[in-house]
Amino acid sequence: MPDTAAVRLTEGSVLLDQSMLTGESVPIEAAAGFETYAGALVRRGEERRRLGSSCPSRSLVASSAVDLLIASTLATFGIAMAPLPLLVVGGTLVAAVVFAFVLDLAKVPVFNRLRIG
Repeated sequence: MPDTAAVRLTEGSVLLDQSMLTGESVPIEAAAGFETYAGALVRRGEERRRLGSSCPSRSLVASSAVDLLIASTLATFGIAMAPLPLLVVGGTLVAAVVFAFVLDLAKVPVFNRLRIG
């Protein structure tokens, strides 16, 4: 189970299916104050929260960093592929980070326009 909740239910109640997270096949009734994680499905009820108000768990951030390190090492040293210059690998990583920030900035006006969050 992740170490930081992604969503806290602030009012009302929902029927949550957390089978992808816990393996439990029976959905649970969640009321105000209940914390759950990304990947839980709302089976009954309506979930309204500010999108982007949650932050990723420490384990997600750590595993993503390790994935990037492994992929960069494989690409740079040519393991299972032709080696790529360090400048190409580094440039790709920098471009991906810039792209992520641009998308994060763009989501606010898009979500406002769609009346989400």
